Amino acid sequence: MSDSVFRYRGLKVVVDTTEKAEFDAKSLRLGDKTMERIGRELAETSFSPRDRVVGDVRVREIEGYDVAFVNGREDSRLVITIGRIERPDPDNPLEEVLKKLGPLAILRGASGV
Repeated sequence: MSDSVFRYRGLKVVVDTTEKAEFDAKSLRLGDKTMERIGRELAETSFSPRDRVVGDVRVREIEGYDVAFVNGREDSRLVITIGRIERPDPDNPLEEVLKKLGPLAILRGASGV
């Protein structure tokens, strides 16, 4: 028996997308390479000081797009779920839209429900 306080070390990080995020990607004509770069950045830096945080939702500009995502756990994995992708709008930032929508809408959008 180990005296370590760690249960898991070196969690594997995976990235998922919701149907809404896939629809956004298609509407914005984001190719697979762009999506891979977005996913890779999130997997490599799941929490960043650049993130704009609204409740559990984080928004980060990646590849010139605002990407809304949540970090969660599934067994011994950290799961990053992309819930929304859109062009940044300085007059109506995504995090302000999320604040106006409220917690229920944020959770529904992030989970793809």
